[in-house]
Amino acid sequence: MISPRVLLTYSWLHAVAAISVNTSSLRGMPKVQGMPKVNPGVDAFGVGGAQASIQGWYEQAFAANAQANAAASGANTASVQVAQLDMQSRIMNSELNDMLGHVTYYADTSAQIEKDAVKEVKATEAVLKTSVDAAATMAAQEVGRMFASKYDELQDWRDTTLTDRNARGVKAGAKAAEPYNRMVQEYRNRMQVYQAEALATSSKANRLEADAVALAKGAQDRMASGDEIGAKQDRLMATSMRAESQGLINRAHSLQKTAVDMNKMIPQYLAAAHAAVWRAQYETNPEGLPPLPVDPNYAYTPPPP
Repeated sequence: MISPRVLLTYSWLHAVAAISVNTSSLRGMPKVQGMPKVNPGVDAFGVGGAQASIQGWYEQAFAANAQANAAASGANTASVQVAQLDMQSRIMNSELNDMLGHVTYYADTSAQIEKDAVKEVKATEAVLKTSVDAAATMAAQEVGRMFASKYDELQDWRDTTLTDRNARGVKAGAKAAEPYNRMVQEYRNRMQVYQAEALATSSKANRLEADAVALAKGAQDRMASGDEIGAKQDRLMATSMRAESQGLINRAHSLQKTAVDMNKMIPQYLAAAHAAVWRAQYETNPEGLPPLPVDPNYAYTPPPP
């Protein structure tokens, strides 16, 4: 926008140019006949003053033109500054738009986070209703696991220090004698079986012997009556029965002998069992410590509440 001062300067320049043109035209015009004569000195003075005035006007016009050019240059500089400010404004608008997008995104994200937080709070409140009982149960389980772990850690200490070595020796002796005692019991069971079978075999042999004697006597009676064939048959049958009876008697004697031999082995197994007991007790309780007055498994247990 052109300032009022510049407009006034241009108007003044046009006026000066018009005056110059009029003056030049006046100088070139023919002299009017009959004009009154003027004093040449006065006329020269008047022309010189007019020319001086015109020169001053020209100088003022040039000064005004220079000021106008300076003003135009300033206007151009201002225009450049305005363009720069416009560019900066656009850049700032772009940055503000980006910032606005980020702010909008974060605002939406914050809203979603807030919704999730509300859900979590509600879920936590629901869990808190049963958390006390659950915490008590978990605490009890954890304490139980702690005691079990400590019990396992103290197993070596209990085995070496907190223990009744006399009782352990007795238990170890019984375990060491167990196979010998089991064999003794097995021998006794077999002895009973063998003795019962020998008794039954002996009884059967006795019956066969009695039947053979009776049959031999009948054969003699048949021989006396003249029945030689029947008598021979009875004799053969009696002889066979006596042989079978003798076999049964031998079998009974063998079973009885086996039972007697097994009975003789029992004291040896008992002696071996006794030695195993003494050896196990010595290995477990070499110092021969007497039984403890209290049970170490419960001596340090506090009384129940």
